[in-house]
Amino acid sequence: MWTRWNMPNTLGCIDGKHIEIKKPANRGSLHYNYKGYFSNVLLAVCDADYKIIYADFGSYGHASDAGLY
Repeated sequence: MWTRWNMPNTLGCIDGKHIEIKKPANRGSLHYNYKGYFSNVLLAVCDADYKIIYADFGSYGHASDAGLY
């Protein structure tokens, strides 16, 4: 990653994203997020070639992505 993107000591990039879902039966408050819709949270790790090398999906949307990971 250093030679391609000029980022020393970097192996990849990580980020989280709220993925909008339909309101689940009997669990709506767990999925209702601060943005005002129901979601699950996706965490993805990519390498320098934008290849996803790790992904985690399914955490409840009520928590921020930063608070989950």
